[in-house]
Amino acid sequence: MKLFSKDKWLKNIFELELLLIFSIFISFLITTLLMTDNISLEEKNSDKQGLFEKYRIFSSINDLRIPDPEAALTRDEIKSPFVRDFLTMRSARTELKDKSYGIIDDFIRNFKSGDPFLNSEKDKLHLKNLYVKKQYSQFIKGYKQAKYGFEYDIMLLLSYISIKDEKKSLRVFEGLYLNNPIRSIRKNLPKSELSGLLNRVEPGFWNRKLEMMIEKGSFSEFSQISRYIKNRQLINYISAEINYSGKRYKRAKTFLAGVRSARFISGKEKLLLKMRIRDDDYSDIDHTLEKLMSDKNVYKRLLLDISSILLIKGELELSSKYFTRYIKYLRENKKGEEYNYWNALWVTAWIKVKSGDEKGASELFREGSKSTIIPYRIANSFWNSIYDGKKPDTIDEFPFTYYFARYSDMRESEDNPDLSYFIKMFNTKGSDLFFDLISNVKQLLEEGLFDEAIEYLSWTIENRELPAVDMNSLKMVETLIYLKKGDHYHTFVSFRNNFSDYEKIVLPYFLKDIYMPVKYSRLVTKYSTESGVSRELVFALIKRESMFRESIISPAKAKGLMQLIDQTASQTARNIGLKFRRSDIYKPELNIRLGIAHLKELLEKYNGRVYLALAAYNAGSHRVAKWLEEFGRFEENKFIEMIPFSETRNYVKNVLRNYYYYKYYYKPSERGNIRL
Repeated sequence: MKLFSKDKWLKNIFELELLLIFSIFISFLITTLLMTDNISLEEKNSDKQGLFEKYRIFSSINDLRIPDPEAALTRDEIKSPFVRDFLTMRSARTELKDKSYGIIDDFIRNFKSGDPFLNSEKDKLHLKNLYVKKQYSQFIKGYKQAKYGFEYDIMLLLSYISIKDEKKSLRVFEGLYLNNPIRSIRKNLPKSELSGLLNRVEPGFWNRKLEMMIEKGSFSEFSQISRYIKNRQLINYISAEINYSGKRYKRAKTFLAGVRSARFISGKEKLLLKMRIRDDDYSDIDHTLEKLMSDKNVYKRLLLDISSILLIKGELELSSKYFTRYIKYLRENKKGEEYNYWNALWVTAWIKVKSGDEKGASELFREGSKSTIIPYRIANSFWNSIYDGKKPDTIDEFPFTYYFARYSDMRESEDNPDLSYFIKMFNTKGSDLFFDLISNVKQLLEEGLFDEAIEYLSWTIENRELPAVDMNSLKMVETLIYLKKGDHYHTFVSFRNNFSDYEKIVLPYFLKDIYMPVKYSRLVTKYSTESGVSRELVFALIKRESMFRESIISPAKAKGLMQLIDQTASQTARNIGLKFRRSDIYKPELNIRLGIAHLKELLEKYNGRVYLALAAYNAGSHRVAKWLEEFGRFEENKFIEMIPFSETRNYVKNVLRNYYYYKYYYKPSERGNIRL
């Protein structure tokens, strides 16, 4: 499948980037050689002054020299007052851990700083100092002025316990426990105190907590708290939910037999019906649903569960019937259910495709293209365009997506690239405060204090009020510091968290490593060339599998850069005649060599069809064989959407999107003629 067709959209972006970088270089040269101020004549006359400005800042972070740790200066040798103050604060934290309370008292009295972050840290240190010195009443008084997170909430709870204020300690505990797992609290609370608080919790709290457990389907801590719950009916009902979730249906029925309270009858009927459906008994679905209509929460949840169970069982007609009823119900009761509504619409469209109802699917894709949930709007717009033959409304707006990569194959027009979104993010001149903050960050970085610079930026982003462009620029700098550290995982996580609309952003070439880093390039190039596997495909897979973390292990025991399980690694080693010790699987060269060899085997098995090889790499060839038998008659794009495992479906889409952009950034010679 083509990555670039007749249109030159991405090619034009690349050319525009080169032009922009050339212009910036010329302006910088003029500034350096001819001008006495900081802005060149070209930039003064440009409507992109903010962009020039941000380019210089981002490039300076990229080009920063990492200091030699052995040549690090002592605090007294450092010239920057800000950095000296920062290191003084860090030393004070250490003194508190060492219980040097006299030193901390002197520090709090004498430390003066004009920086809000350092003053905030001083206040936190003062509070913690009060707590460790057992001055609980003063701690509580100081705490009311500001909140500093879970650690300080625990201190507040223990302070109320210490002054024997049972009412307030219980209130703080309930607030903490409602939003945090019991294990987090147990680590910080004496066992006797925790037990006493749990015994004093009111029934109304347990109702709220257990409702949250049911909603999330998370019951891991129920066994640890059940002895504190005095309502036996509630315990029986939750135990039934837990056993149903664990597919222990016989035990679930045993617990349900002990549920007689009117409050839990609807939930009991819900579980019993779902178990009958799993036993292929569909006789009383409509009758039970009619009985439960008065309980809106149970009714709508049951409709969704019934539809999903029937879909898994391959009962497409029945599944479509109840999904359609669920969608109709939510159309009239959509508040707070937008995600579930659009998800059900999407799933129902694909049931209709699979059943041959192309017209019905097209109507649902058309409705879905107006979704308020962005991922569903993009996906439905793509498929609506396939059925209607019209250009999708949102594809160009979200270029960093799988659907953009797919749709770009089908373009026949040469649309001009639209970089307005990226430009808008940064093309405003920075405020004086912004440059003060950047100066502080650079001073920390120049001393090799990368973690401290990130801490400073994170606090600033969360707590300071700045114009949007300044805030965007600080967020980008934070991301670039992670990149400078070589931490590709946190680089992308930072970027994704800082820019919730990151799918709209095509980064310029000099920022490409945020999206598509390359590491172990020599090894990947060597073994991909030997195997005849695309180097860019290997990078795309490693990015998705491990984000270039060589020591990572998954819950399924997949290991290393290319996430190989021991059995696959051993078999692949035998196939290529390589001696292999399982203890070596984390070594980058061996892991990459075996991973590429395994990928080559899969590509050969599926006649070069990348999407099938990727699906098998993630879920196993035995599952792909089953899917080919079930819906292999459908073309590639539809086949990917029909993969029943959401993890594998999203995996294939993610790697194909990555592959597209690795080609874009690292193989410009093939632009305009790139194929998957």
